[in-house]
Amino acid sequence: PMSLDILEASRRLLPDSLITKTAMSLGESEVNTRKALKGAIPAILAGLLHQSSRREGLGIIDLLKTVDSSGASNNLSDMLESTKNSSPATTGQEGDINAMIPGWLKSVFDGKLINIINAISVYADVKSSSANAILKIATPAALTPLAQYAKENNMGAAEIDTFLHSQKSSIIAAVPAGFNLTGSLGINSLEDIGTKIVTTQPKPSEYQQRK
Repeated sequence: PMSLDILEASRRLLPDSLITKTAMSLGESEVNTRKALKGAIPAILAGLLHQSSRREGLGIIDLLKTVDSSGASNNLSDMLESTKNSSPATTGQEGDINAMIPGWLKSVFDGKLINIINAISVYADVKSSSANAILKIATPAALTPLAQYAKENNMGAAEIDTFLHSQKSSIIAAVPAGFNLTGSLGINSLEDIGTKIVTTQPKPSEYQQRK
């Protein structure tokens, strides 16, 4: 199969015009909005890589199928309007996509989503609500190229996991300095992404057994 540069493909879905529109709609500066997206895209891909290796790709196939069939990447600017208004009256496809994205984010980040929103907010100096809105636009942009690639090449969970691992070094390299991805994901170093290392503190009872 043709190879895919997943980061480059994601960035292409976020043209300057969309970034300007996003910044205006959220009342944030364009510089900070761009910064937020610069943190969000590799964070989403790193989160996906991390989930894929820890859960044997479970759920990732379904996630990518939903992303692909949603057509979300064609509706990013419409979604911006509905993210902003987020009234129940938002009808049409972009309303449906907006309703799906929180589920996609949960698949990628599990319970760590709030940490990621905080990390984007701190790194890019944007409001928490803006970080959340920017993450919702970054999510379809980050996931669509992979979703289409997986479909075109008929990839199973193991192949998707292998592919994500093949992109690991570029994903890690794209995480901007000063963006607290490791703390947000609860790991010690960026190299731990996509490994099965779980950095939960051992319980006191385990210490006693080691004596």
